Amino acid sequence: MEGAVVQASAALMEQAIAYARGQAKAPDRQETVEVLLAQEKAARAERQPVMFEQLTGDWRLTFITGTKKSRQRAGVALGPGRFLPNWIKIAIAYGADAAEPVTTGEDPTGWVENRVRFAGVDLTVSGPTQLYAKRRLLAFDFIKVRFALGGVKLFEGYVKGGEAREAAFATKSMRDQAFFTYFWVTDDLIAARGRGGGLAIWVRDSAP
Repeated sequence: MEGAVVQASAALMEQAIAYARGQAKAPDRQETVEVLLAQEKAARAERQPVMFEQLTGDWRLTFITGTKKSRQRAGVALGPGRFLPNWIKIAIAYGADAAEPVTTGEDPTGWVENRVRFAGVDLTVSGPTQLYAKRRLLAFDFIKVRFALGGVKLFEGYVKGGEAREAAFATKSMRDQAFFTYFWVTDDLIAARGRGGGLAIWVRDSAP
């Protein structure tokens, strides 16, 4: 990456991390999208794989872009994007299967939890993952749900069809799965493009 781009990326990363931790204001949205696109382009050129241990842990969703179909040009155009307010917590957590340590195997399997906390509501969906390391792509399926209100668990179990989807997950081709393609991975920040074309930033979260 060119020097100016590297500096912009580093500055944006530091401010995004500080914002997620309540220590700074949010970066400019348009600048954020531009930095993300530059990082994505650089990742394609570098072709470095993503290891599962780099993703393992808890990450707070900090920035997202929507997508919109553009009649002026083919493909998917990015929406304006937004930094999520700190009073709502959306976090994702990745872990490895106990039978397959993250330090072995090129494309390890694991699990993912996506958790939303807001005004006493605690909603978690979870399921299996498959990492395609060389493609920097992590496929997943949410097949279980847990719901609690005010600290009281009200429901935990499979979503409709979840057991069958869990059994079939390992046999699905990559094009039939939901996935994130990670193009920016550091110790404290990760960024990816989703299957639908949107971009997202997560910041490592150590809070309970």
